[in-house]
Order: sequence, then structure tokens, then C-alpha cells
Amino acid sequence: MRNYFLLQATEYFQTRTVRKYSKLLGKNPQPDINAQDGNDNWNTALHWTIEGNDLEVLNFLVSQGADTSIKSVDGKAPLNLAEELFMP
Repeated sequence: MRNYFLLQATEYFQTRTVRKYSKLLGKNPQPDINAQDGNDNWNTALHWTIEGNDLEVLNFLVSQGADTSIKSVDGKAPLNLAEELFMP
């Protein structure tokens, strides 16, 4: 349930909700910050945050150890997605 909470908050670009999520980190069991959604994309919270262009949440996720190498179903790691969306 905790994994779903973070994924949904980042998918719908809810920065305040993600801040609340930070309180769950450090509790047992600790939520998986690298969980992938169960739909056809297999995105992580980091993928969703990049799509939402939310630098504050991006910095938070990376500072908490989000894995930048996890690929979505189409083979894109978060950095690949950022390059595709924001680099001309």
C-alpha cells in the first residue's frame, strides 16, 4: 500500500502529498521508493516525477536513494525520459 501511495502521488503530480510520504521513510517496513507501477508502463516514481517536471520532488527522490537506472517497459531509464522530453 505504501508503494502505491508514492506512485500515485507522483503520477498525478501532487508535490504536497509526496512531502507527506517522506514521513513514511525510515519506518518499518520502509516503502520501496523504486517500486514500479503495475500497469503497462512499469514506471517508477522517478519516471512520473520527470514527466511532471517537478524538480523539488525529483531532488527528494534522488536524495532518498531512488534508482536512476530502472527502465520502464519501453526500455527508458529516467534520464532517457528526461532527455526525450526536455532536450531539443
